[in-house]
Formats: sequence, structure tokens, C-alpha cells
Amino acid sequence: MDAKQLSKRLATVGAFVQPGARVADIGSDHAYLPANLALNHQISYGVAGEVVRGPFENARHEIQKLGLTDCLVARLADGLAAIEPADRIDTVTIAGM
Repeated sequence: MDAKQLSKRLATVGAFVQPGARVADIGSDHAYLPANLALNHQISYGVAGEVVRGPFENARHEIQKLGLTDCLVARLADGLAAIEPADRIDTVTIAGM
């Protein structure tokens, strides 16, 4: 599994995200879900929130590797604290195991 090939579980979650959404993926780990949605032009902006430094670094690396820094940001924060008012988030995904 990676940002280009999601697990069935994450693909199912992603199918519920409306086109053009501004998404906050809480507990994002590697940022696979928001990265996939951005690569497929399904979202206009995304935040990958993670409370643990290791998974946060994984998300940040994935976003940079895929060249998505213009539309995705990784944030180290506890839960919904990853969202800032300027993000104008309209969709939240919480799909951690």
C-alpha cells in the first residue's frame, strides 16, 4: 500500500470525500489517503494530522516525495488541533486503526 495504491479500507473512506473538498485526515500516519486524493484531483487542499513524531515525519516525507507541498501539509498535533481556521476544512477523515 502507498499513496498511489490504497488499501480497500482507505479507498472506501476516500470514496466518501466529495470532489473539491478541503480535507483534514486525523491520524494520517503516512498521509496515504490525502496524498491519494490530491494525486487524483479529488481534493483542493489537505492536512495530514498526526500526534506522534515518527508518523508525522512519514507523512511529511510522503507529501514532499510526491510533490504535493502546494496542496497538502503535515501537522504534528493532537487530533483536531491540527486544523487551523485558515485551512477552511470542510471534511474530516478519522480512519486510524
